[in-house]
This record gives sequence, C-alpha cells and structure tokens, in this order.
Amino acid sequence: MFLFTFLATKAFRLVKSKFLKFIFLVASFTLIYFLFFYFAEIFEYLTSSIKSETISKTDTRSFLFIELFSDMKGSDYILGRGYLGTYYSPYFKEWLGDGGDSSTRFSLEIGFLEIILKGGITMLVITLFVFMKYIYFGIINFKPNSFHFLTAAWLLLEFAMLSVENVPNFGVHFFFIWILIGILNKRKNNFILLKN
Repeated sequence: MFLFTFLATKAFRLVKSKFLKFIFLVASFTLIYFLFFYFAEIFEYLTSSIKSETISKTDTRSFLFIELFSDMKGSDYILGRGYLGTYYSPYFKEWLGDGGDSSTRFSLEIGFLEIILKGGITMLVITLFVFMKYIYFGIINFKPNSFHFLTAAWLLLEFAMLSVENVPNFGVHFFFIWILIGILNKRKNNFILLKN
C-alpha cells in the first residue's frame, strides 16, 4: 500500500490545487469509513471475485464487532474498560485452535475496536482527531515529493489499517507512528510561526 501511495505521489506532482488534494482526502476517509463499518459486505464482494483457492476466503473480522458491542455496557462506551480491559467471546469459548486464546479476551485484532475497548468513544474521537489533523496538514500544505507529504501519506495508510488490523500497542511500530505525528506537529508549529 505504501508503494502504491509513493507511486501516486508522482501523479500528485501534476496536481497543485489544494482543492483536489482535499477531495482526495475526503475520498480516502470515506473509503476508510466504509471499510470499517461495512467490512463484511466489502470482504464478501472482494472474495467472490477472487478465483484462486490459495487465498483464505474466511471472514475473521466481522464477528468481533458483534461480540464486543454485545459485551459492552453503557459506561464502557464512554471511557472504555481501561488498559487491562477484557471482553467475553463466545466464539473463542468454543474454539479449539492454537494461539492461547480464551473466551475472556484481552485484545481485538482491529485497531479501532481495540481503541474503543480500552478507551471508549472518548479515546476514539481523540485518536481520530490527531490522525486526521496531521494527515490533513501534511497532504494539503506540502508538495507531493516532500518528506512531510510522504509522512502524512504514510500516516494515512496507518490510519486506514486501523480499520482492519494495526492494533495499537506499546511497541516499535506505534512508537514510529507517534514519531511521524511529532515530526508533523513540529513542522505545523513552525509553519504557524512563519505565517505570523
């Protein structure tokens, strides 16, 4: 996906208009929205068009939505269940596979659902705001071949991956993501100072 985005920046060089960049961002965020909220339908459509039997056509994500939201109570939606929060999974109660999963699960395989489990809608809104703010800033204000534009494009991909996997955790991957956000934040502060 990053390679595709990198190649797309070559096409962006022809586009100098902030309006067209804005349309691209709106289309990207809309695609992420549909991927998250309509994953089962999109997955079914894409797998029905694949003729190869080498790719697994089993939907391993959609049931997580049902399990999480059926287990959460009213106050859980606002602030989540905390860092050590768990949820009950009927699927993994009956599951006989490997991996050590049990019916009381500590995490989910979908980034946005993990954020809701641990920090509720409050943490989800804050995370959405931070990602979208710096993605917008980097893509709208910089030339497509610049480091800051590519940083924002990388963040857009990481943001999109939160809708299918990319579970937030205390590790190198998310440390790197927050470094990218920090770079864009520093640049934004310098950008505002130069304008004033």
